[in-house]
Amino acid sequence: MNARNVADEAVIRGGVADGLREAFAAASGLEPSWFSFNSKGACPACRGKGHITTELAFLDDVATPCDACGGERFNPTALKAETDGHTIADVLRMAAGPVAEPFADRPGIAEPLRWTERVGLGYAAVGQSLDTLSGGEEQRLLLARHLGAAATSASGFAEERIVLDEPTTGLHPSDVERLDALFADLVDAGATLVVVEHDLRVVAQADHVIDIGPGAGADGGRLLFAGPPTELAW
Repeated sequence: MNARNVADEAVIRGGVADGLREAFAAASGLEPSWFSFNSKGACPACRGKGHITTELAFLDDVATPCDACGGERFNPTALKAETDGHTIADVLRMAAGPVAEPFADRPGIAEPLRWTERVGLGYAAVGQSLDTLSGGEEQRLLLARHLGAAATSASGFAEERIVLDEPTTGLHPSDVERLDALFADLVDAGATLVVVEHDLRVVAQADHVIDIGPGAGADGGRLLFAGPPTELAW
């Protein structure tokens, strides 16, 4: 079993869970807790997990979709409510961009999701379980939430000091370019970024490069280069 709770969803880390619940509550007249699969909205058969786990003594556990909710995780009362033609289960399956559009009048939902797109996670489902994300994707999810908070602060990004460890892990080349553009915008806004990265497209955009090597582990640890990327021999 994964050490992380399967109910710990990306949407919660993205900071929009409460906003979504409140939006569905306003549309239906129900309490927000009806739109949480950890509370009143949970399917009673699978307790909001979306699957039934069968424990086998000498084999791995077997998980099968819940017959009662069809894997939706919510009970019928929660699934009757709709916003813009979508149930709460529909929204959790959608990517950030399509969810942000119908909730454009709710900054608590739209703004965090727009930052999620900017960090290159626009393809991930809003309610995707964290145990399906790579380390780089989790970093970018946390970065999106942090930047959303910083953007509304008095100092903006001017006092930000951000350290990232290989944030391009798992990214499509087009999303690497998007992340590069975000880094450039943050630096222009006054932020300082320290990025541990092997992708040469990201390295080429740096103001200053520190190359440690020549290998990994016992074969590394020596300073090979320090300076602007234009002086680094590729």
